[in-house]
Amino acid sequence: MAFVRAHTSIPVPQLFEVLLDTNGRPYIVMEYIDAPELTKVWSSLTEDQQGDIIKQIGKWWSELRQIPSPGPAICALDGGPTLDNSARDFGPCHSFEDFASYYGYFILRGRCDTSIEAILENFLAKEHRIVFTHCDLAPRNILVKDGHIAAIIDWECAGWFPEYWE
Repeated sequence: MAFVRAHTSIPVPQLFEVLLDTNGRPYIVMEYIDAPELTKVWSSLTEDQQGDIIKQIGKWWSELRQIPSPGPAICALDGGPTLDNSARDFGPCHSFEDFASYYGYFILRGRCDTSIEAILENFLAKEHRIVFTHCDLAPRNILVKDGHIAAIIDWECAGWFPEYWE
């Protein structure tokens, strides 16, 4: 979150401390944002408020995608394995080709409909920019107060991924 705060105007809770439990798992102490999830308030927002929220997310994602990548690796912010929920932990992959090889194998080994295998293989054969992404952007991770986004939370899966990843 501190990285995002330093490189964008995206509202994120302030990080106070990172603690490790007895098994070495990290936990964070962060600012509490008193605002409900977008999922709980979307239907009560006006069309103008909904449009403003959509535009704001687009602006912020542009900012996020402009952060220069430290290299060709597809990895977590710290350069280690990713924590992405859709493909399990993997990497770091030191090139898009390595990633496409791994991810193609992962999704094609019985995890997708055979009718789309050729489409996916063709898609993964193309080179894509590596950009910084949230990896779990969903209405449940967008906090809204008074019709405006108060914060975007849940950044533990964020990292460097192909531009289509979110």
